Amino acid sequence: MSSIFKQSSHGALKLLEKLMGRGQLARAARFVTNAVRLDVPNDMAQNGETLVVERVLQAHTGSRPLVILDCGANVGEYSLMVQRLAARVPPRIVALHSFEPSAWTFQRLRENLDAAGLKKGVCLHQLALSDAPADAAVFQVHRTGGGTNSLVQAGEAKGAGEEQVQVSTVDRFCEQQGIETVDLLKIDTEGNDYNVLHGGQKMFAAGCIRVVQFEYNHRWIFASRFLRDAFELLGAWQYQIGKVTPDGIEFYREWHPELEKFVEGNYIACREETKTLFPQIVWWGDLVNIPPVKT
Repeated sequence: MSSIFKQSSHGALKLLEKLMGRGQLARAARFVTNAVRLDVPNDMAQNGETLVVERVLQAHTGSRPLVILDCGANVGEYSLMVQRLAARVPPRIVALHSFEPSAWTFQRLRENLDAAGLKKGVCLHQLALSDAPADAAVFQVHRTGGGTNSLVQAGEAKGAGEEQVQVSTVDRFCEQQGIETVDLLKIDTEGNDYNVLHGGQKMFAAGCIRVVQFEYNHRWIFASRFLRDAFELLGAWQYQIGKVTPDGIEFYREWHPELEKFVEGNYIACREETKTLFPQIVWWGDLVNIPPVKT
């Protein structure tokens, strides 16, 4: 029966290819695949990032400031979003730390926060975060505000400038600042995201980072990293990973090769008790009973 179905499906596809042309059929199939996987444009207003921040803000009821680290702040779009959302849920006291190592981009970040009148409560750090401290690391810089500056030399590095930047780690920064709990660690470092996670091992092991959001895309290839690496690293400390989508968080029981598509998206990781903060949706692979990976 399965063989007959495959043959008929192949025949239907060949007919569509003849009617539409292979290019148009490929575009349509790609569109449907992205839609089913909930791979949407990387726009904070639509991709679910706003939802993550809202839920973290709303859940905070303690007397201490709510701590958010914006690692890879670029020109401040995310930091501004956090400040605007925080203003809607008073009396939350938010301690926002924004990191941007590039001198040129850091100046744009400062100017944008000043222009919006939302600089109060934000600590700006001209600093990169990674897996080890360094006083003069090479940082690839694109002076167009495109958001692709990185410690990782990716394919976009052609035509990019270089800066020597100071690098720290999440663990070292938190120790120096006396930060005991990070409510939300947001990482958008254009391929260096795994290294930032690795640099927070002590905080993760102690469960002191409640929610981490990191970006995953094709730039991970240039860093020789996979989403599987994040699953192994964070899973060792009982953090569960899920993709941020407009409909909620698509949490996964375990890593699967079907997740390794290098399509740009944001993922969060948190422990079981924190998952309840977020609306959750079922992974499409469970809907079609994709078998687990055999080890």
